[in-house]
Amino acid sequence: EHPCTPAPLHPCMSSPLHPTPQEAEAATLVQQPVVDDTEQTRLIDRETRRIGQQSHTDPVDGLTRAGSILGTPLYMSPEQCSGGAIDARSDIYSLGVIAYRMLTGETPFTGDLGEVMRHHIEEPPPPLREKNPKVPKKVARVVMSALAKNPDERPASAEGFASALHANSEGAGAILRKSIAIFGEHAPLFLRLSLLVNLPLIILGILRLTNSVLMALKTMPRVPGVIVAIVIGLLSLIVTFLAAAITGGVIVRLVTQLIVAPLRPLYLRTAFAALKKKLRPFLTTVLLVSLIIVFGLALCIIPGFIFMLNYVLVTPVLMMEDIKGRAAMKRAKSLVRRVRRTAIIIITIHFLIPFLASVIIGFVIGLFTYRFGLHQDSEVTTSLSELIRIGMNFFLVPLYSIVTSLLYMKARQAGGETLIEALGQFEEEDTAKTKWQLRMRERIQLKSGGTTTGPSRA
Repeated sequence: EHPCTPAPLHPCMSSPLHPTPQEAEAATLVQQPVVDDTEQTRLIDRETRRIGQQSHTDPVDGLTRAGSILGTPLYMSPEQCSGGAIDARSDIYSLGVIAYRMLTGETPFTGDLGEVMRHHIEEPPPPLREKNPKVPKKVARVVMSALAKNPDERPASAEGFASALHANSEGAGAILRKSIAIFGEHAPLFLRLSLLVNLPLIILGILRLTNSVLMALKTMPRVPGVIVAIVIGLLSLIVTFLAAAITGGVIVRLVTQLIVAPLRPLYLRTAFAALKKKLRPFLTTVLLVSLIIVFGLALCIIPGFIFMLNYVLVTPVLMMEDIKGRAAMKRAKSLVRRVRRTAIIIITIHFLIPFLASVIIGFVIGLFTYRFGLHQDSEVTTSLSELIRIGMNFFLVPLYSIVTSLLYMKARQAGGETLIEALGQFEEEDTAKTKWQLRMRERIQLKSGGTTTGPSRA
């Protein structure tokens, strides 16, 4: 053509030099081939009957076109591809595909429409860690469970699937950091609880130290002093057990509320009331577990460590679930299996911190008793060590209880469980008790268009 000949007009353009924005956009669009509705319906029917034949279609581009089945074939469940019954578990499969793509950069199956649908129905998805070895094994296991062909083998709910992913993506370090953050944020509340529970133990420790000093200075006769020391020691043992059990139970309640209902104020009185409702079976079961652990430690450190590992979650189970005794012990053991590696790390830290603290305390006490000429009296050294240990537990027991509470929630989430029933327990505490409060709540809900959930007026 001659150089001065005007360029031919695009069918959608009214002017070659000054196209409108709509005309310019239309000129750059990739023209997709039009698929006849009848032909596409015939193709889908052919695939759902699984006669094993392939038809030429455009490559699946991840978009749902007009006239296609509802949903993108890349993310469709096997039962949806085969025309079977669909329920919420089909959405779990689609969520699994999304998670798979987020972790690997691609969907489990690619190709033509018919090929992708047939793979969803017949072929197992490629292992996630083969495409991304950096993904933790437990996270990969959860994602692959959502891609199970059998709907019954998938997570029961989307919330459970999300909880399992979240729990398995966190390790012991995350729990420890979160525990320290919670303790620091609510330190006045936890320290007030610790002071209230440990006050009798502190008094007994001071009495024991005073008795030891008087015996060392020959102010008190030896025999009465020994009797007093034995009585104080037995009382200290009982009070120590009660203080640790009560502190653990109350803090489990507080931390669970903080995670499940963060906007609800934390009150010690409410937590104590919740513990009081199940105090007897709670203390009985905790005492049984404590005796088992002590027996294991007496035999050898390793059996005691194993017993402590198996029953570390007994206190949260007793507080947050409606079971007790051996059933609670069995439940705690099953929960630990889900997070065994994390639990081992946490139990090891529980052992190491008191050990290191005892070494430091022993060194400091040795210097102190030598300075005042009391190093030859072992009773004084023992009493002073016990008093310092009480002061150390004043801070450590609440922190240990927070760690145990978070480990319990991680174990439940790792199994796809939720804490909905725990939220229900907290909501019951807010339920109005008097008739006047019930009437006021009912009027407020009626004015706001809500429905009442409490008892109606008779």
